[in-house]
Amino acid sequence: MSNEVDWSGAVVNRIGKTVRTLRGARTVQWLSDETHAVGKRVAKASISELENGNRKVVAITDLLILAAALHVHPIQLLYPDMPDGQVDALPGRSVTSWEAAQWFSGGLQQSAILVDPDIDPGVSAWSREREQLQRRINRVQRSLDIRTALDADGRERYQADLDEYQDRLQTVERHIRALGGVVVEQGRI
Repeated sequence: MSNEVDWSGAVVNRIGKTVRTLRGARTVQWLSDETHAVGKRVAKASISELENGNRKVVAITDLLILAAALHVHPIQLLYPDMPDGQVDALPGRSVTSWEAAQWFSGGLQQSAILVDPDIDPGVSAWSREREQLQRRINRVQRSLDIRTALDADGRERYQADLDEYQDRLQTVERHIRALGGVVVEQGRI
């Protein structure tokens, strides 16, 4: 239990220190006002308690609002020492801040963070691959459109790449649906 409490406290303290650093010379009142402007005020007292290490938890909604008010990505509040600073992503699982951020956002499929490296990477990882495939398809399609005067071999090579990416995209989208994710196709869900 102590390890869990220590780890939880360390996460909250890390967030608080990062908020304090990012706030800089500006006042706590300023940050509270900025959170209000974003859409949900985080009280001065809450911000002060967080920055001073006197909070035991941080609501995810506060994390999101504080990040928006400070003009950073929420992940930067969780893992501020990008890319190579060490962080316990889970109790006793130390990795770089970058690895922790990638795991948190679904970009890291296998790592020391995961208990079982053979588990399915999940909807977020499949969604990331889907986005990358869609970008590749768009690039290849633009190349085909722009280079209409290509020789036959060049067109065939681009078309083969396009076909391969589209096939992989269909596979990825099947994985997303099987995991309960939502895939929009041609304007429909």
